[in-house]
Amino acid sequence: MTDQKKPPAWEDMTHPSDIAVSLDMARRLKEADWPQGKTDYYYVYQRGDWDLYQDCNCDQCWTRSSFRTKCDAPTAEEILRRLPTTIEVPPNDDEHRSFWLTIRHTTVGPNHEKQWHVWYENHDENWIQSESSLANAAAAMWIYLKQYSLIP
Repeated sequence: MTDQKKPPAWEDMTHPSDIAVSLDMARRLKEADWPQGKTDYYYVYQRGDWDLYQDCNCDQCWTRSSFRTKCDAPTAEEILRRLPTTIEVPPNDDEHRSFWLTIRHTTVGPNHEKQWHVWYENHDENWIQSESSLANAAAAMWIYLKQYSLIP
């Protein structure tokens, strides 16, 4: 008898909500001027609730349905592609400062909760954002960089 692998359980499969930012983070990105209409996932408010959608021809959706409000929900990959690998900060005391992008996945606390950390570091300081999903951690970092005018 051969050893056959079972197909993965439904709960082990990747769902769009596992790779796209949360609704709260999508709203924060929109407020921070994340370019809208350029991602594969988005939240739509209709009939009193927000739902996550993928790959819909938005022009057709808007004309054929009751969609009222839309908010892009970029994936971790889409956000990470917009984060620079290094950031050059203007000189401080005649010293030019460079920061390097670092990403790490850890478990923390007694319940071993998974955390994603996205940060920029140099020899003297770090800028770190931590969230339970890589997409949210990357989004929090993009918002941080935008807030301090470190990215256009």
